[in-house]
Amino acid sequence: MTGLHIPTPAIIRPPPPTWRDRRPGLRLPPRFGRQTNIEALDQQRRFTPAEEEAAAGGISFVGGTTAAVIDSGTATVTLNSGLTGGSGSAALEDDYVVLFGAAAFSQITPKNITNNGSWGSISAQIEANDSHDSTSEVFGKVMGATPDTSVGIDTDANSQSSVVAIALVFRGVDTTTPMDVSSTRDEGTNAAAPDHASITPITSGAWVVMCGAVGHDSGSQTFSWAGADGIFSDGENDTDDCAAYAAYYDGWSSGAFDPNATLGNPTFSGTSDTGDSWLAHTLALRPA
Repeated sequence: MTGLHIPTPAIIRPPPPTWRDRRPGLRLPPRFGRQTNIEALDQQRRFTPAEEEAAAGGISFVGGTTAAVIDSGTATVTLNSGLTGGSGSAALEDDYVVLFGAAAFSQITPKNITNNGSWGSISAQIEANDSHDSTSEVFGKVMGATPDTSVGIDTDANSQSSVVAIALVFRGVDTTTPMDVSSTRDEGTNAAAPDHASITPITSGAWVVMCGAVGHDSGSQTFSWAGADGIFSDGENDTDDCAAYAAYYDGWSSGAFDPNATLGNPTFSGTSDTGDSWLAHTLALRPA
């Protein structure tokens, strides 16, 4: 009878670590089982959709929205749904929102533009006085973990005034320093024809944002701008009518940028009059 032969158990060694296992900062247990690797990778920080899109490179446009009211009411724009013209319908964490507020009135004393969401000013209030006065300001905010659902624009002008709010939502903007350089502003009278001051961004990939408004008496009018990459406009009809727009352009490459000279003039849908006034803000967004 031959002796019983018991084979020596095979030594099972874990597979060698892959490049995934060697990611900086990743600490694995002593054994390298496939399931263990996946669990360890899942413990890595997860990026927000806004961060992932930004990592893909450059600024992108998420969408825009507008609102207009009369009698000095609050013009409220919704940010968590209903955005159009871009890649999404809602603002997400780390998105940057440009909020433009404008009003028309018939009072010579300066009138304030404010927002009801404690947003910071990124282009100071300016005002133009004619038969139909106008005032405007641009605000901005980086969306937090719980993005704002809405924000409103208010004015302390009289009850015959009209108010417009416009929000543009961008992704891939530097959340620490959203403004590449200080904004530029200009204002004028005797026409409904905003003429933007030039701006000189300093960071490659910066986008230019143009916000303009007019006080007039042509009813509910808006603006178009064929040369811009995108434009959102709204208007309202009161004793003093307001038409406003916010537009953007992603084609700047170097040097000073003059929006009207480069893109042509924004087009007012109403009839320009010598009693009208206009306002124009030019801003540059810095990419992340």
